Amino acid sequence: MSNPTQADSQVNGIPSIIIEGSKRNMGRIISGLAVVTLVLTQIFGYYLFKITGSREIFAGAIVEILLCAWAYGLANSGNIPKAIVVTFFLHSLSTLYFGLILSPNARVQVMAIFLLGLVFLLFGGIKRWLAIGFILAVTAAIEANNHIHFFRKVELQNAHVDIIGYLIIGTVMFLTSLMFYIFVKEIEDYRFKVNMYTKELQRTKQAISKYVRENSHQVRIDLNIIYGYLQHLSAEVPEKDSPGAVNVRTRDLHAMLNSTKAINEFINNSLEWSRIEQGLEIPIKKETIDFELWLDGISERFKLMAREKSVDLLLQMSNLPLYIVEDKNRLEIILGNLLSNAIKFTGRNTVVLLSVNVQNEVLVIGVSDQGPGIPIDQAEEVFKPFVSESGTGIGLPVARQLAKSLSGDIFVDPYSDVGATFILTLPLVTATNAQAQEMKKTVNNSTRSLRVLVVDDDDASRRIALINLQRLDYQIYTCASFDACKNILLNKNVDLVLLDYQLSNSITAVEVIKWIRSTGLTKNLPIIVLSGEAYLYGHSENDAKSVSLAAGANGYILKPIDYKSLSVEIEKVVNPANIKFYPWER
Repeated sequence: MSNPTQADSQVNGIPSIIIEGSKRNMGRIISGLAVVTLVLTQIFGYYLFKITGSREIFAGAIVEILLCAWAYGLANSGNIPKAIVVTFFLHSLSTLYFGLILSPNARVQVMAIFLLGLVFLLFGGIKRWLAIGFILAVTAAIEANNHIHFFRKVELQNAHVDIIGYLIIGTVMFLTSLMFYIFVKEIEDYRFKVNMYTKELQRTKQAISKYVRENSHQVRIDLNIIYGYLQHLSAEVPEKDSPGAVNVRTRDLHAMLNSTKAINEFINNSLEWSRIEQGLEIPIKKETIDFELWLDGISERFKLMAREKSVDLLLQMSNLPLYIVEDKNRLEIILGNLLSNAIKFTGRNTVVLLSVNVQNEVLVIGVSDQGPGIPIDQAEEVFKPFVSESGTGIGLPVARQLAKSLSGDIFVDPYSDVGATFILTLPLVTATNAQAQEMKKTVNNSTRSLRVLVVDDDDASRRIALINLQRLDYQIYTCASFDACKNILLNKNVDLVLLDYQLSNSITAVEVIKWIRSTGLTKNLPIIVLSGEAYLYGHSENDAKSVSLAAGANGYILKPIDYKSLSVEIEKVVNPANIKFYPWER
């Protein structure tokens, strides 16, 4: 399957590569017809003028030559629609003109045979029928003039009329044969394209089947790990809730976390690739990043996954600015895919290196492993979807497309001595002084805890949010409905609302946000939407995130919730002087 940079867009469901190929073919056909007609008109026009001395014939030939040159120029300049119109009217009006001024014995009407072939070659749909109607009108006008004589005919000798008739019949036979050849050639070309795309579809179908089969198997393995551990833990818990603790080994907890991360990565990559395949434009959201601190966080997040495989994940930074401006979400997805791939494919007791530096105003990020490596002739194949022998098969294609959306790229380092090294390059945009000062604002941890309202119709989701948010001594209110949310907001002091997108079959976060924004006491209240909706209706402008932010939400987090990411989102939308944040992985 071609990725979006290769066969990219579609027009009415037809890949643009096919449309562009058809345009090129039509351009060649029109250019060829224009050249043939121009040459024939020059030869016959000069010959007929010489034997007849008719200025009308000579003038008609000159006009036809000029129109042929115009059609040729339009076709070569890529203006195919106008070239088609000029070509059709060039031949139709020439037939009409010479049919009106020449004797019926010149048999100009037989040009209609060629014109019909031309119509079927150039037009389709309603335009074809309109063109056929025009040809019938031209033929009728010529026949009418032969009987009524409303247009004066050129006086020619009978011998000259017979010569013109033979020339016209020969021209029609030649042009019709040329048209037949073009039709046959076009059919052969289309047959070749159909066979090529059929084979491509078959390969894609096989690749997708393999993708679904292998990833369904992997997801089941991850779910089995989580389910197995939870069954074991549930056996140790009394039937009724009790304040007693359940002992969980760190190794078991890490195994469950890694499995949930693997499933989440699979879902996110699948959704991201679906967006890319559909050509959905996801707006770039650039923000100021404390770069070294952010890189430390990314490194720490994947060290847990690396330790499970006895792999050392090393971070090497040099010559970096303190703050950069970039789309942090896209950058996290790109690095996440590169690091998870490196950890998957490297051997046990090896090293994965994340190196970051700046070269000539370009941010260069390298991820190196000590696995089997990638042959040079396969360096581009790994960026095609569904070709991976392990993993989702779309992690690298997603990463490359996101990198290109940020005006960067990813490639395999051909000079890597051991394993594989993937290089991410991005234009470096450093933060301005004002942006840097904004990032330097410190959090006042001595102030009161945040008062948070969690609105979610799912009992388990509310319980999980309560457990995680209480780790900061936040004051938590929870409710399951829009009415209960109204009641709390009107009677309690709340600093932040965490709002599930789909509260019921009929109520979404949009209605709740609009009510909050229309109420005087709460119109400036920060709102973060928590949602399992990746996108709705197939259009990015109507997806859950876009409609939530448009309605007035301050932030958006996709489920399953990474509470560290949630804490960062909270930091952005709430006055930092009034809150405390999560000490995750400290």
